[in-house]
Amino acid sequence: MPGVLLAGLPGTGKTTLGRALAARLGGHVLNKDVVRKAMFGPGRVAYSVEQDDLVQEWMVEAARWIWDREPGAWVFFDGRAYSRAYQRERVGAEFTILCRVRDEVARERLGRPHEAANRDWALYERLRESFEPVEEGHVVIDTEAPLEECVGRALAYLGIE
Repeated sequence: MPGVLLAGLPGTGKTTLGRALAARLGGHVLNKDVVRKAMFGPGRVAYSVEQDDLVQEWMVEAARWIWDREPGAWVFFDGRAYSRAYQRERVGAEFTILCRVRDEVARERLGRPHEAANRDWALYERLRESFEPVEEGHVVIDTEAPLEECVGRALAYLGIE
């Protein structure tokens, strides 16, 4: 069950990289922001840790459902920084890709429209201050590089091509 956790601060390119990898591998992207909006609807979206954790549990269950029907399907977990070790452990993904960029690049990207209404520089700074290190079993990808280069590095890490 090839699960891939896309970790990193807001604006570091997780969604862009995840979508490109899923397209290349015929995989599935489970995005917390999209799932949350679909599950709770307008007026009920709360950008709380509790709601984030609940949505994450649903995403893990959705991945299991996919794997039951498509053994070996690639599933990319996106839409959360995964700044805490417990968040990464709950997913139990085989692979972790940690996306990084310089602060000024993230700030520019955070100014663009996005699914998550709470995605801003203040959130970036809060998460940066509390981000727990990803200890081992991961790759760091600087998403300032061209997308194809990032995809190539990720595919090599995943053991493809």
